[in-house]
Amino acid sequence: MEENLTFMLVETADEMERTILHIDDVVKEQRELIEILRKSEKAEKFEDFTKSIEEEINNTLEQQAHLHHRHALLVDVIDSCRADEDIAKVVTTLCNAFGIFGQMNN
Repeated sequence: MEENLTFMLVETADEMERTILHIDDVVKEQRELIEILRKSEKAEKFEDFTKSIEEEINNTLEQQAHLHHRHALLVDVIDSCRADEDIAKVVTTLCNAFGIFGQMNN
């Protein structure tokens, strides 16, 4: 019988969730840095730098939104796999077909 890869999907979803939370922390720190620089006597000198950080924050938050969406989709797949062994087998076969998780089960 082919091994069910649902546990790997769960691990991936968990890692995605940790990444989403880490992004929140990073963005918070970046915003704090911007605030410190803007209150600095040399705020004008760092204006371009703070603008580039703001752009980076916007890009990061956009990526985080995409990650949230992918995470929700993955959780739906996991729920379906847990509810129906046939779905889990199809998902496992699909993962193997695309080389996801670097496994090939015969």
